[in-house]
Amino acid sequence: MSYKDPNIRGWMFGAELQWLYETATTMKNVVEIGSWEGKSTHALLSGCSGAVIAVDTFKGSAIDPLHITATLAKEFDIYSGFKRHVGHFPNLTVMKMDSKKAAEFFKPKSAEMVFLDGDHEYEAVKQDIISWLPVCKVLLCGHDYNAPGVCGALKDLGLKVVNNIDSILECWIS
Repeated sequence: MSYKDPNIRGWMFGAELQWLYETATTMKNVVEIGSWEGKSTHALLSGCSGAVIAVDTFKGSAIDPLHITATLAKEFDIYSGFKRHVGHFPNLTVMKMDSKKAAEFFKPKSAEMVFLDGDHEYEAVKQDIISWLPVCKVLLCGHDYNAPGVCGALKDLGLKVVNNIDSILECWIS
């Protein structure tokens, strides 16, 4: 099956969206950390017939090197854009909060797939992995492996990258 990208503003490309869509079709539920305006969320919701839980503050990251997301969040209502793009999906649940706090609401092994694409700084990625690994039952994966914070956290936590799509989207499983 082919995923049709609805051209929502974001930083993911065709092969990545297709991979998310296809992978989500095999999962009973998915948790996404970092949903922004819903580009990747749309692919996950289109593929997964079960619940897709989107976790995001919708405020951007003040730590991102160019401050792009924080600036955009000050200029635009990111959450309204997100709801406009994916709010019509009946399998969507939104947790408008930080990742670590959201993880506390989940039982161990209760999410089949956890997709990490939140803050890409080392400490934040490390905290996301530590918080969500116990919740994840089948696949813990993420975006932007080539970001130093992402790669460093995965390496330091001993997680092995097992799949690579165009050197951008890479999946890891402990």
